[in-house]
Order: sequence, then structure tokens, then C-alpha cells
Amino acid sequence: MTAIGSAMILGDDFVISFASNAPTTVKITGGTGIYRHAHGTIVAKTVANNTDLTIKVSF
Repeated sequence: MTAIGSAMILGDDFVISFASNAPTTVKITGGTGIYRHAHGTIVAKTVANNTDLTIKVSF
């Protein structure tokens, strides 16, 4: 789940690993509020020291 304001984007069956520099792609399966019918992808990848993430949401 990714919270944006008062709404959430939902994805299923994923694990984000901070130990790997490989990006993680998550299928968006719905959401709440303004994202209720959202579909698309989330790509998360580590930045620099592996304690931060860059997240790109496309729907």
C-alpha cells in the first residue's frame, strides 16, 4: 500500500528488498478515494546508501 494524501494505492504480492539495487515492480490492483479504480505499476528502487527509495507510480 502507498498512501498519497487521504487515499491509498494498493498492490498485491510484492517484497521490496533494501539489500538489492534491483528495482521492484508492483502491479497496482486498486485503491481508495480518488485511486479507487487505479490500475498500473509502481517501480521502487534504492537510492545511494540503500536506506531510501525512489518510487515512480504510473496508472
